[in-house]
Parts: sequence; C-alpha cells; structure tokens
Amino acid sequence: MTESVFEILPRNARSAAEIELLSNLSFLIDEFVNFGTHIFKHDLESAKGGDENLPIQMMFRHIMEVGDSVSLLVKSSSIDPCKLLLRGMLESCLGLEYILEQDTHNRAMGYMAWHSHRKLKIYKKLNATEQASKDFVQRLNADKILSGSFSIPAVSDLEDQIKNINSLLTSPAYKNAEAEYMKIAAKENNPPWFRLFGGPQKIEQLANRLNRQAFYEILYRRWSGSTHGTDVIDGKIFPPSEEGKGNVSIVQIRYAKDAQEIVQYALSFLLIAYTVMVNKRLSDLKPDLTKWYMQVQKPYLEIMTTKNMVVVK
Repeated sequence: MTESVFEILPRNARSAAEIELLSNLSFLIDEFVNFGTHIFKHDLESAKGGDENLPIQMMFRHIMEVGDSVSLLVKSSSIDPCKLLLRGMLESCLGLEYILEQDTHNRAMGYMAWHSHRKLKIYKKLNATEQASKDFVQRLNADKILSGSFSIPAVSDLEDQIKNINSLLTSPAYKNAEAEYMKIAAKENNPPWFRLFGGPQKIEQLANRLNRQAFYEILYRRWSGSTHGTDVIDGKIFPPSEEGKGNVSIVQIRYAKDAQEIVQYALSFLLIAYTVMVNKRLSDLKPDLTKWYMQVQKPYLEIMTTKNMVVVK
C-alpha cells in the first residue's frame, strides 16, 4: 500500500489530546442524531394524510443523515469537507422550517409537484423521441472523455414512469399544487420549490423570511468557495514568520482548526429541526424534548460558548 507524505497528510500522527477532543465532539453529535431518530420514528408512526408528509419527513431525515456524516468526518479530523455538507444541511433546515411555519399543506404539496416535474425533465432526457434527449446526447458527446460514444440507455418502463407521474400530477390531491407550479414555471425558469404559493425567489430571501440571516451569511457567503471549489487558498496557507524568515506553509490535510465551529453549526441545525418538528407537528413529544435537552445542555452550551476549544499548533 502507498504511504501518504507525512508533511501533507499525517494520518496517524494526531496527538492523544486532539483525538480525545474530536471524539468527544463527534460523540455529542451522535447523541443529537440518536435522539432525532426517535422523533423521526414517532412521526412516521403517527402522521396522517398523504404525500404532503413526504417532504417534511425526508427533509428531517436528510438533516439527521448529514449530521451523522459530519460526526464521522469530525472524528477523523476531516474538517473542511464538512462545510460542503453543512450548506446542504442548512437548506433542508430552512425548508423544513418554512413548510411547517404556515400553509403547510400547500407548501408541502408544492414541493411534491416541483419534485415530480424535476423527475419528468430527467425522463425526457432519457426518452430518445424527445428533443431534450437529443440535446442531452449532443452535450455529453462533446465531452472529451465520452468523445462521441454516449448513447441513451434503454429504460424498459420509462413510458410507464412518465405516465404515472403525469397521472399523479392530474390527481385531485395534486390539483392545486400543479396549477401553482405551472403558473410560476410559465414566468420563471427553474423556480425553486419554495417559490410556489407566494414564497421567496431565492434561498437568501428564504433565510431572511425565517430570520436565519446569520446562517446564510456564514454558510452561503463565507463558505461558498468551499462548495464551489473556488476557495482553495484562504485559510490553507501560513505566511512566513513576522521576521520574514522561512517559506510559506501549506496547511496539512485533516487540519482540525475549524472543528468546533463545524460542530456548533451541526448541533444548531439539529436542535432547530427537532424544535420545529415537535412544536409544529409532534406536540406530544414536548416533555421528551425538554427532558432530553436538559441532559445534553451542559456539554452543548460548553461547545457553544467556550472559546478556542480546538487549538492546533
């Protein structure tokens, strides 16, 4: 097996103190996620209605899954990649809060109609008789790797899947949401799902509407470069000493410096999701949420308020 270059990726050289601290941070995220699974199970067992439950339940599940992934990465000191995950976690958190804020049925069904149309667009690219499919093949064949060798794979039940979605969209349950989607889509190209039924046009406006501006400014502005691959320099280079001696140093991979901040955001999003779900949808779980929070309050507040828990030399 190939050994990593130690100065670039010191896989097995972390101090015992760093390993213990990151393990404790990871353990607390695990505790938060574990409690969330009980909320999720209760909602699955008690929810009434139809497809309007799906966006709520699956956004909640996504928030937990991302939190669990962040826990694994933090424990291994793989901190920077967590920033990519946290942006997606924030989007689901904002979406969950927005749906449950008010007009829940319309907002949830608006999401389902939007999701169904996204699937239809994909299926059209797989249907050789559609112009969208021909344009899709042309674009992929221009790729320097595929180099003219791509062809649409045969999907045996494609027509049935398209028929099922169209049937769903014309059903009584989807009637209002479908009409709203078609109205918005006629004016705006690729509107976000939360645009339907008088919603905001952009994720920034959604964050403002929910008074989550701070999260947006940090995760969407400050960390946008991490997501789009443009921030490959800031925070990853050390200048020479003040005396001008030595060379510029590049930060090692698996650098733990931002671990505490990452955990703060992950725990915050999980706690927001739990509070929203219980207050808006599962009021009978309020005593359980309060009891659990009292058990984790001390380590949670310690992480949220202690300065510079993670010190990397």
